[in-house]
Amino acid sequence: MKCIKYSLITILTFLFFTSYSQQQEIIFSHDTVTIGKGDSIFYQIGDSVNGELKYGRLNYYRVIKVQNGHRVQALLYRKNDVLTSERNYSNEKLHGEYKNWDYKGTLIESGHYYYGLADSIWTFYNEYGIIESQGSFLPDSNYLIENFVIHTREMDEWGDIMTIEVGSFHSPPHGKWKFYNSKGHLIKVLEFNKGVIISMKFDDW
Repeated sequence: MKCIKYSLITILTFLFFTSYSQQQEIIFSHDTVTIGKGDSIFYQIGDSVNGELKYGRLNYYRVIKVQNGHRVQALLYRKNDVLTSERNYSNEKLHGEYKNWDYKGTLIESGHYYYGLADSIWTFYNEYGIIESQGSFLPDSNYLIENFVIHTREMDEWGDIMTIEVGSFHSPPHGKWKFYNSKGHLIKVLEFNKGVIISMKFDDW
């Protein structure tokens, strides 16, 4: 089947290579087109393309929402219709709410982006929906960092030590970051100033 082309100049290309791909469906405001694996979709900034691109791969399927030729939201589902991630965009950059769920549908991460940079308050949850950590990022391009990963050690009910990876982002952490144990009790507070730790406080576990 032919590729569908809206312009020679493209900003998004969706390629389907895997032999496990199932039938793909594109739903626009004026039409519905079904394509097979190996096909691509092209469109140009400014084209008045509106609607959804839906495609599946292995045990997941993705829904891309488009307004006036621009991607505004991407949703990823498992084949059992459990939502696993939500990404929002503005001018093709992450902008707005950002969320991830586990295979059971439990929210494990929620945050916010400001034109491609993590900002505002981010919250990380364990598999039971209890907050593990919470803190904010500063979307300042003058203080970008390559990675932000915090490992905090917590002893479980059997006396084993667990290492928890909090996150990896380009915006610097800023302000107070709080860490909790598996029962939801506050155990540690780190305070950042544009990515630099300026104070620590540890409570009894």
